[in-house]
Amino acid sequence: MTVIDLQLPVLHAGQKRVLAEARRFNVLQCGRRWGKTTLGVDILLNAALDGQPTAWFAPTYRMQAEVWRALRRTLGPMLDLCDVSIAERRIGLPTGGTIELWSLDNPDSGRGRAYGTMVIDEAAYVRELLETWQASLRPMLTDLEGTAWFTSTPRGADDFHQLYLRGQQERDGWASWRMPTSSNPHIPPAEIDAAREELPDLVFRQEYLGEPADDIANPFGADAIRAVCTLDEPTNGQPAAWGVDLAKSHDWTVAIALDADGVCTHMHRWRSDWRNTTRRLQVMLQVPALVDSTGVGDPIVEELARQAPYVEGFKFTATSRQSLLEGLAMAIQTRAIRIPRDLLQDELMAFRFDYSRGGVRYAAPPGVHDDAVMALALAVRCRSEASAAPLVLDVGHDDDW
Repeated sequence: MTVIDLQLPVLHAGQKRVLAEARRFNVLQCGRRWGKTTLGVDILLNAALDGQPTAWFAPTYRMQAEVWRALRRTLGPMLDLCDVSIAERRIGLPTGGTIELWSLDNPDSGRGRAYGTMVIDEAAYVRELLETWQASLRPMLTDLEGTAWFTSTPRGADDFHQLYLRGQQERDGWASWRMPTSSNPHIPPAEIDAAREELPDLVFRQEYLGEPADDIANPFGADAIRAVCTLDEPTNGQPAAWGVDLAKSHDWTVAIALDADGVCTHMHRWRSDWRNTTRRLQVMLQVPALVDSTGVGDPIVEELARQAPYVEGFKFTATSRQSLLEGLAMAIQTRAIRIPRDLLQDELMAFRFDYSRGGVRYAAPPGVHDDAVMALALAVRCRSEASAAPLVLDVGHDDDW
């Protein structure tokens, strides 16, 4: 008899607790680096070693890469005895069990299969998760009365959170847990404290505490947006700063002005050729203005600056755009501005954030305009810079002194 010594993942106390309390359908809502991938790999390996057909589902093909490497690394001593298909992301074990990896880019992935155990990783990022679960994934467990695990950091009160609530309500066969990053003993507390200082509160709560809220996916905060969107229309008062987002392709040019108190005085939105746009802005911008100078906007800003030296360009990059939106988030959350309802409120409410190794990225969903939000963010930055500028006294000389 051949004896192979496999080193399965060593689980920490939180992971062991989840396994001990598990039921048939399990939902794990946790902070980043808690160890959900390690737990999921352990669950699949043990089930496959017992001879079960198992599956790992991820939102995209690329999200499978880490798990595929972890599985092959752990099975290293017996991998030569396994039937491995790299193309199909499938491992057949000598025990008769199988592990198959699927992408839910196609919600029908794996349709027709029968599984004893499945893990749906990063479940909050699966499009139409409830529909995919009911129409595709759940039937795969019928033949073998299999178990399912949904693991992810939360993304607000979405489908994943609805499944989490089933466990909290102790619905038949369901269990759920919320585990903060801090319950992983391998993560230094100082690292979590540093993240708390660096990240916006909404982001930290989701990514490290695993705490969703109704507006948790919105970087500005739904309540804060409603609190600053108090105007029926701009006041037509005296502007102190302008922000201008120039049209790209089918987008709109939007110009927004704030007064010294942060109240919106003007908001204009139009589509036109560059010549007419330049003329309109030359008349409009008689106080400090921050204008999008990215790409084709650069010559427009140069032309405007010849007529108005207080016009400055702002080039959008991934970093500068993020910094600009973080400044807008601060202004909204501290109630430092007052702006009109309707268009601005709708665009702000549509924004979401994504968290990656590169940090937090604020963005409107595909197909949703963000022109007004970007113009407002430019106006907020311009007003802040104008108010912080030092006072310069031009002292002349009188020949009769």
